[in-house]
Amino acid sequence: MKRPTSRTKSDGSALSEAGPENEKRALTHFGCPDCNGVLSVVDAGPKGYPVFRCRVGHAYAGDSVIRAKEDRLEGLLWGLVETLEELAELHRILGDRAGEAGADPIALAYAERAAQADAHAKVVRELISHDRPVVAGHPED
Repeated sequence: MKRPTSRTKSDGSALSEAGPENEKRALTHFGCPDCNGVLSVVDAGPKGYPVFRCRVGHAYAGDSVIRAKEDRLEGLLWGLVETLEELAELHRILGDRAGEAGADPIALAYAERAAQADAHAKVVRELISHDRPVVAGHPED
């Protein structure tokens, strides 16, 4: 399934469309955190801060979109760690069986793949542990 994209005018600027409250909105290239639909932006929040809204009606302040994207990214990264660790364990199990059957070259290949998956999982874990969320707030506050 192809992801929706924003529409642009011939000069490259985003087209606007009327929102639920007949507000003028400019389409973005960002996906809605809840439904993955295209978000549009309108300066309708407190102090004129941008509010992002999708066609379905989900609405977010800018910092809420960032938090939702960061949460989604962290979930995806933890899923990657889990998959890599399971893959490493499967390689170890199959390598042990190959070794017991006397297929040493195959056992060695499985052991190398297990080590590689463990190393990748370690890198992703370090990425997650060093991640620092963007501090919410606005310069004018």
